[in-house]
Amino acid sequence: MAENTYKSNTFKKPDKEKKSKGSKSKSKFSFEFLRDPRFVLAAGFFLIITSLYLFTSFLSYLFTGKADQSVVEALGTGSLVESGREADNWLGLYGAVTSHYFIFRWLGISAFFIPPLLFLIGFKWVFKRTLLPIFSVFIFSAFAGLWLSLLLGYVTNSISGVSEINFLSGGLGFELAKISDGLFGWGTFLILILSLFIFIIYFFNVSDQRLPGEGSEAHGQRCHPRRR
Repeated sequence: MAENTYKSNTFKKPDKEKKSKGSKSKSKFSFEFLRDPRFVLAAGFFLIITSLYLFTSFLSYLFTGKADQSVVEALGTGSLVESGREADNWLGLYGAVTSHYFIFRWLGISAFFIPPLLFLIGFKWVFKRTLLPIFSVFIFSAFAGLWLSLLLGYVTNSISGVSEINFLSGGLGFELAKISDGLFGWGTFLILILSLFIFIIYFFNVSDQRLPGEGSEAHGQRCHPRRR
């Protein structure tokens, strides 16, 4: 006689596993949208427009910053429409506020290094072309910004009676100059010169420094040895 064999029902377990996997995949946040070409294109145009906006507001600040300072500091006491009418910045009230914080409060004229970097990144994302090496531009902008802020901060703080050009160093340069002056005094200029030489050597890959004509004399001696 044939024996009765009982088979276990294994169809329900895979369904539960599929549901659990599906719920887990839905709960996780995905960054796949960052690879979307439309997002990259939109972000590139955003950076390009932002760089032009910042450069225009910074450039206008050099001519209208002193007049707009009272307008920016008085924000909150009146309506935005009235403050916008009083602002002389080429980009209106928001341009005056942006340039005031970036230049006067933070970075000084070193803020002008930001728009070119944003423009290069946006141009690469939009047109898939590299105008200049972005990493090299970033390193140059970071060093030049800090170096220039410290130099201008120390100069403007050392000259007595200077008030209209203090914005050149910004708040960052002012604080760096205070720290450097307290630690090194006039030795700050020596540190600036030394750091500049070291940066030039490494950034431009300078490995040999010869006097003018030294290389040509050595070459002439090799080509025309002396006769005994």
